[in-house]
Amino acid sequence: MPDKTEARELQIFPRRLMDSKKADDFVALLKDMPEVEEVFIHGPSYKGGGHIVGSIIVRVHPDVVISETTEKIKPICEQYMQFGFDLRVGQFTKTRPTVKDYVTGKMRG
Repeated sequence: MPDKTEARELQIFPRRLMDSKKADDFVALLKDMPEVEEVFIHGPSYKGGGHIVGSIIVRVHPDVVISETTEKIKPICEQYMQFGFDLRVGQFTKTRPTVKDYVTGKMRG
């Protein structure tokens, strides 16, 4: 039975930064999972176009039990993040427009 809470996201925080190639492979595996709706990566970019990843947010489909998805994602994390990682369940992206969205013209009120 699906969780009916608002928390539909997982934050994966590697204990060491991931390079762009390794992170891209990891994200591709996550996106191939039917339980995953969307994946966001966060981290600094370099002038040459490269980037490193500091955290990954995985949005899970609303009709999926998040605890089961977490258990499926853990082995993938262990494979790609040998130095460890932290995995949290919660809401990590904004759920409604902010004042900045209205000021910059992204939203109209």
